[in-house]
Amino acid sequence: MWLECGELTKRETSEKRYKVWFERYMAQKYVFKRRERLGSLPKSLFWPFTEEERQAYWVQREAYFNSEKAVEEPLLTGYDFYGLRCAMLHTGTVENKPKNKPKPQRTLDRFEFKRPEAHKIIHCNSSGDRLQLQVDIFCEQICIGAERWFQERGSDQKVIERRAELLEIS
Repeated sequence: MWLECGELTKRETSEKRYKVWFERYMAQKYVFKRRERLGSLPKSLFWPFTEEERQAYWVQREAYFNSEKAVEEPLLTGYDFYGLRCAMLHTGTVENKPKNKPKPQRTLDRFEFKRPEAHKIIHCNSSGDRLQLQVDIFCEQICIGAERWFQERGSDQKVIERRAELLEIS
C-alpha cells in the first residue's frame, strides 16, 4: 500500500486534497440520518365540537403524522477530517481548533478514539462538539476509501509515475 493518495496527484494544497478525498470516499459513513415531521400537530378538540370540526381535526392530524422528511446532518466533515489530521500530526492531540478556520466551517472541537471491545461498537457517538470514533472501524474506513481511490485513479499515468517515488510498505 502506498502512503497518502493525494501525494500522487498533487493538484491542490494538502488541505484541499484531504477535504475532497474525504467528501468523496468517506463522508457517506459519517452522516446522521433522522426523520423530521413537517408542520405542527393540530390543537386538541374540546367538547363540545361539531362533526365538521372533528373531521377536520383528524384530517390535519393524519397529514401531520404522514409528513415526514429525511434530514441528514454530518457528524464529520472534510474540515473536521483535515483538522484531525493536523492536530494528530503537528501537535499530537485530538483537539480540532485550527486558528484559521472559523467554527461554522467545522462541526467538531474534539475527537475521542475508543479501543475495540468484545461485543461492543462505540463508533460515531456524538455529544455536542465531540465525536467518538472506534479506532479499528475508523482506520478500516480510511483503508477502504484509499482502495476505492486507487481503483479509480491507479491507472492514471501521473499516479503511476509518482507512485514509484513514494515509500512502499512491504
